[in-house]
Amino acid sequence: MLSIFLSYYLQNQLPSPPLERNQTFNESLELDTCANPIPGISRILLGVDVTKLDLRHDYSVDHVDGFTTKLLDITCKEGGTWTSPFSGVKYDVPDQVLQVVALPSGLVASDTLLHTNMESVRHSMSEEAGISSVKEGLFSASLSFKNSQTSLFNSSRFVATMKAFVSTAGIDFIPPTDLGTSLNKYFVDALQALPVTYEEHPEAYDSFISTYGTHYYASGYFGGSLSTYFEVDKSFRRLTSDNEVKANAEATFFGILKTHGAYDGNVSTISEEFKRASHNSQRYYGGVANLFEKDGYTKWWPTVEGNSWLYGGVLKPVSELVPIGKQREALSKAVNVYISKAYLREVKRTGDSFMGRGLVGEEVVAGYLNRVEALLESVNFTDAEVLQVGREISDYVLTPEWFTNVVYTVIWTDPAKGFTLVHSAKMLSATPIFDMCDGERIEMDCYRKDDISFTSPPGSPSWWASVSVSNNYGVQGWTNSWVFNIPANSGLVEQCEVLLLSGWGCTLRGG
Repeated sequence: MLSIFLSYYLQNQLPSPPLERNQTFNESLELDTCANPIPGISRILLGVDVTKLDLRHDYSVDHVDGFTTKLLDITCKEGGTWTSPFSGVKYDVPDQVLQVVALPSGLVASDTLLHTNMESVRHSMSEEAGISSVKEGLFSASLSFKNSQTSLFNSSRFVATMKAFVSTAGIDFIPPTDLGTSLNKYFVDALQALPVTYEEHPEAYDSFISTYGTHYYASGYFGGSLSTYFEVDKSFRRLTSDNEVKANAEATFFGILKTHGAYDGNVSTISEEFKRASHNSQRYYGGVANLFEKDGYTKWWPTVEGNSWLYGGVLKPVSELVPIGKQREALSKAVNVYISKAYLREVKRTGDSFMGRGLVGEEVVAGYLNRVEALLESVNFTDAEVLQVGREISDYVLTPEWFTNVVYTVIWTDPAKGFTLVHSAKMLSATPIFDMCDGERIEMDCYRKDDISFTSPPGSPSWWASVSVSNNYGVQGWTNSWVFNIPANSGLVEQCEVLLLSGWGCTLRGG
């Protein structure tokens, strides 16, 4: 994953020229500007709204990527410089930067990540963005997160992602206690205009956060990146395995890299079933040449350093830049409420997607949504209240991952003819899912013994052991059904029926 590779980078970084400071600097020169700053650094000076942060953003739709107004000002009074080991260009290093490191420049690809629920998407985006503590509400309002939510909830698909990146430099700012003296003037003025407590004027704090963000990048990683986003029909995963999904996604991804000259190794064959069941899109960031031209990588890579993109780093709360006191406490609470409300809006989207479709239980979900609306109108709620209503809606509306792994097995036996048929599938359905016809004329009783079992996969709750299952049979116009409980030990349930048949063939239809 991305964090593993970045950790590897920092432990195995290329020999980097030391950060040089001008020891003979003359204060009278008053050099405040940086004539040739490290490319991309202007982006790390901006605030970040973590509810909207989107490092995979599709800029063809809009430019709401979570970066806000300028938060920090930089100066170059100390005359610090850093020389890139890749290009030999000497760059000015701002006084606010503690160190600059050269990261390995080769193309590095991340693992294929499969996402079947929104918490998996959130964890992946948190890791990529550089947030150590995952909280509900992070990325909830971002375009990529919303698109994933639509794919997972409103269509029979799941999501897979892969990313490759090339790196140029990593930057660490000085500690927040020192960095706080370099806050932008307008940020300071707006902060001082806020009331002492959040409860006194919540709207003022919300406006401040919308303008300046919830977090800032204490460290940043620069370079270029290529992201591939897959939507795959759930039926393909049911009929194959996660490993096969990943293998096909990786083959597709490396095939794309090979086409553009970024990879010269062997590429595995992509199954026709995966091609039919999936859709993918690619976006690249950094550089100025068109990476998607044939062999475009050879033209794109040399332009990355001069047009570097902030593709990751370490995020810290913006409140850490505020002096310790009541205002820091108020801002910290305001940010927590702001993020929690973003999660409540995410939960509301989930509930709304269930409504208006004539489904059983709409009145229950409507009650949950009323509680969500009440919390959105309040500022005095606990994290536990927010998480509880979110969990209740998710549990009621969404199919849990463990349920998709339930295996339904039916064994038919005709002792008179010594015939046995076993059917096993990872699919539960209210409609007929299989037929069995022996194709022989039967002029005697057709005695059948039916052994039916459902597995209890890891993660299944205790109530699963007491669920009642209805099984229906249709035999040449004759129907029969029964209800049985799923045993806690996943053993077999035996049902014996004596069916009097006549005519040609014995057609059994189970569902």
